[in-house]
Amino acid sequence: LTDGVFSGLTSLLYLYLNDNSIQILTDGVFSGLTTLAELYLQNNKIRVLPSGVFSQLTLTKLDLSENYIQSLPADISGLQLQDLAVSGNPWRCDCRLLGFITYLNRRDSI
Repeated sequence: LTDGVFSGLTSLLYLYLNDNSIQILTDGVFSGLTTLAELYLQNNKIRVLPSGVFSQLTLTKLDLSENYIQSLPADISGLQLQDLAVSGNPWRCDCRLLGFITYLNRRDSI
């Protein structure tokens, strides 16, 4: 997926990209999706989430389950998610997950 591929879809609320063998997301791929509430990326082949990939979004639900993600970008804690699915990823338990763990500890439920 290239930067700005969805930029003309300014009223889009839900985006289902699951089961598409997506491997790479660039930091500008979701630019212009200012009303997007739910993003489904499960069952792809995503290994890395670049910093800022979700920064322009106002998501309430994000599904990243069943990919190859080992770490989450620190700025994911800036999202006001009500639902986050990350199961089925081969997490690397190191300091790169500290920001995400802190984020989870500050939330009552997610």
